[in-house]
Amino acid sequence: MKEDVRVKSSCDEVAVLRRFRRSRDGRGEDFLLVALVGGYLAIFFLSQVLAYWIRFQSVVLRWIPFDGTIFVQMQGDLPSYVPHFQLGLIFFVVSGIYFGIFERSMLLKRGRVVIDLLSTMIVWACFYLLLSLFFRVDPLISRFYCVLVALLSVPLLFLWHRLIITIVWRTSLGNSLRKSVLVIGWNADVQKIVQRMREDFQAPYRIVGAVEFNEHHFETAPPMEFNLGSVGDLRTIVRSSNIDAVLLADLNPSVQDTTYLVNVCHKEMVTFMAIPAFFEVLLSGLRLQSLGGVPVVTIGRLPLEHLPARMIKRVVDIVGACVGLLLAAPICVVVGFLIYRESPGPIFFSQERFGRRGRPFKMYKLRSMCLDADKTDHLSQSTAVGDARMLKVGAVIRRWNIDELPQFWNVLRGDMSLVGPRPERVFHSLQLEDEITHYNIRLAVKPGLTGWAAVNGLRGNTDLNARVRFDIEYIERWSLSFDLYIMALTFVRNRNAY
Repeated sequence: MKEDVRVKSSCDEVAVLRRFRRSRDGRGEDFLLVALVGGYLAIFFLSQVLAYWIRFQSVVLRWIPFDGTIFVQMQGDLPSYVPHFQLGLIFFVVSGIYFGIFERSMLLKRGRVVIDLLSTMIVWACFYLLLSLFFRVDPLISRFYCVLVALLSVPLLFLWHRLIITIVWRTSLGNSLRKSVLVIGWNADVQKIVQRMREDFQAPYRIVGAVEFNEHHFETAPPMEFNLGSVGDLRTIVRSSNIDAVLLADLNPSVQDTTYLVNVCHKEMVTFMAIPAFFEVLLSGLRLQSLGGVPVVTIGRLPLEHLPARMIKRVVDIVGACVGLLLAAPICVVVGFLIYRESPGPIFFSQERFGRRGRPFKMYKLRSMCLDADKTDHLSQSTAVGDARMLKVGAVIRRWNIDELPQFWNVLRGDMSLVGPRPERVFHSLQLEDEITHYNIRLAVKPGLTGWAAVNGLRGNTDLNARVRFDIEYIERWSLSFDLYIMALTFVRNRNAY
């Protein structure tokens, strides 16, 4: 009897040590995050000081009235500018929280960091300049000073992030930041998750194994190295394999089995997750709500259904459309002359497309085909390579997306956005909504001049199902930084543009 007590005590001690080790790892992540954020704040503050010195103390710039005011009005000694530094730091924190640069995920992120930091600084500059516009501050805030702060901060913040990332990935800290996941069951969804995690080095999770319920086998066979046994050995596997989360992928467990899994996860202090079998898309919008005291899972509001998000996107659209129209005007004049010389007739071409919530609108393009080509446009979903109706100049402007320039007018009118799913013709939309599952989810947002599917080469005569998947991914993942990232890719990726 005493021996049994000692064995039980030993098992309890192992469990306590196991939980302590997991807790200690969490503190290590917290230390890295504090170092990253602390460095961000210090670098930004120093960037403000350096920008002040360049603007007001350097021999080259101090007497140049960049701000349209005489230097005496702008000049203030360093102590008088300190409150501006402090207020600027507060605005930087607010902007950084909005764009997520202070979150734990930044410890794994390598790509798109520059876009996140640049977005943060653009919003910071807007806040800061609005302050000087609506409130009288002393000394006056120099607009050129704000530009200098942004130009100095982005590369310095990026270098600091790269230093932290290098430390993380050249030590064992990189693997420790990823949570180890044990899967209950195995199916096509899990295989897809494993593949995506192998491709994405920024993934916060890694699947280390799978177990099956005792009464039935895996839906599909996992690789041998992932098969760790059955649910009956769950607690032992969780402890021996250093598991951080358990993912329920089996779609046939009873309520009793599921309750057992949840209880084991609670006792072992690991996260319990489940693949929602009844929801194939819009997973980022899933929300747990209470219905008559009973918890239910439903699809909540998507990012662009929130008013502040739509307002931010609209402001960016208006500014981008105005700049785009100004830059596009001389190009359209030259291209229009070439189009008319090759094929006399209207330079611009309009076609009815579906917009947000299925509202039809006229989309404008520079004509790239012979006159009356649209009369046979309904015969195919996309223009084929080497289409006989194509003008010589039309092939060039379609290759470089120049024919899309008039759509800046659609963006300014509010029919379209700079970024979003590409609009389809009404005839084809009515046909595809019955052929492709979830096709009409694309209509939840405004169509775009460019989009996530387009920059990934999914335009023209390409897989429509894949195109819809990318469009839905964009709708779920929307953020201002994601829009800026897609805009940047538009200038370097033009695959399948014909």
